[in-house]
Amino acid sequence: MRSGYWKMLAALALAAAVGMIAAEGKAASRPVPFVLSGVWARGDASVWAVGKGGVVRHYNGSGWRTVATPTTKNLTAVWGASSTRLWAVGEGVILTGNGRGWSTVATRVPFLRGIWGSSSSDVWAVGDGGAIMHFDGTSWKTVPSRSRVNLVGVWGSGPGKVWAVGAAGVILRYDGTVWAKQPSATTQSLRSIWGTGSSNVWAVGDGGVIVRFDGRKWTAKSSGVTVRLRSVGGSSGSNVWAVGDGGKLLRFNGRSWSGRMSGTGRNLLGVVVSSTGNAWAVGDKTSWVSWEDCRACLTSIATP
Repeated sequence: MRSGYWKMLAALALAAAVGMIAAEGKAASRPVPFVLSGVWARGDASVWAVGKGGVVRHYNGSGWRTVATPTTKNLTAVWGASSTRLWAVGEGVILTGNGRGWSTVATRVPFLRGIWGSSSSDVWAVGDGGAIMHFDGTSWKTVPSRSRVNLVGVWGSGPGKVWAVGAAGVILRYDGTVWAKQPSATTQSLRSIWGTGSSNVWAVGDGGVIVRFDGRKWTAKSSGVTVRLRSVGGSSGSNVWAVGDGGKLLRFNGRSWSGRMSGTGRNLLGVVVSSTGNAWAVGDKTSWVSWEDCRACLTSIATP
């Protein structure tokens, strides 16, 4: 009887602590049985995560569930034009999703590591050996990159303004016709890229490197860390997040980058910021969600 009483009190205390985390606008991290490497969100009620072994997880606003896929190959990135028009790429595979299920688009493709699009008829994927592929609404085609380095991240501000980043600090830019190399201000490998527009683009990578494009040139910015940064994303110029190894978590508030508590020591591999300004991160058997701009999202603490 007394044992049950104390267990009840412990459960109540844990629930109260979780409630305080949400109310105070802090962050929560939970262990999960998956290695998740990519995440995309339409909103806080439509979050998709992909990872090792072809796993796909979906959060619908009330809970997470596994969605079956036709592959066991590792998936590295996911992007959607809408909640019902989705793509995932990875170890020699491209999948497409309709919000309910996933099917294979292609298997004879390079190891693809990043994906982004401006619409359902303008989707880019990048990968090993300088691979760049484009979907025009009908089919995927290989596009010359004029580079042989591994490309890891891709992002654009519109159909004719797209960037790809990769090994040895390589940054490629697409002008609507061809891809060309840009001076990047670093020789560290870059792993992710995101921006608010063509004159405010961020890229992050190894050694804690962060570089920014202001519309004219790339310049290095201080991150205050030396660990590998794996992903960057945001919702505005004053709400940008970067995640990396050892649970490293950084936020840019429009003036400078500063560290935040993630609650985990595991590697964080992907981050996305939803339309509400809430940041979602995934990684090596861990998930994380910020409460900086979403103080009433207590249900989001559910583990993937």
